[in-house]
Amino acid sequence: MAKTIALIGALDTKGNEFNFVKSEIENRGHRALLIDVGIMDEPTIQPDIPSQSVAEAYGMSLPELREKDDRGFAIGAMVEGIVTIVKDLYGQERIDG
Repeated sequence: MAKTIALIGALDTKGNEFNFVKSEIENRGHRALLIDVGIMDEPTIQPDIPSQSVAEAYGMSLPELREKDDRGFAIGAMVEGIVTIVKDLYGQERIDG
C-alpha cells in the first residue's frame, strides 16, 4: 500500500537534494509531500507546503521573520510551525510518516 511521506527541508539551499529523495520515494511507489522550511531565499524546487505557511503556523509572516535578522529565532519559529503542520497533516490522515 502506497504511503505519503513528509519531507521537511530548507528548499532554498537543499532543493536538489530533496528533489532526489522525493524521486527515490516516488520510484518506490509512494508519495512525497515537500514542506519548505527555508527562510533565506525562494525555494529552488516547488514545495507542496511553502515556508510562508510554516511561518504562519508559528504566528508570523515569512517577511517578518526575515526582518528580525535573527537566524536562531527564525529557526525556532520554523520548528514550532512545522510541528503544528505535521500534527495537523497526520491528524487529517494526509501523511503516513
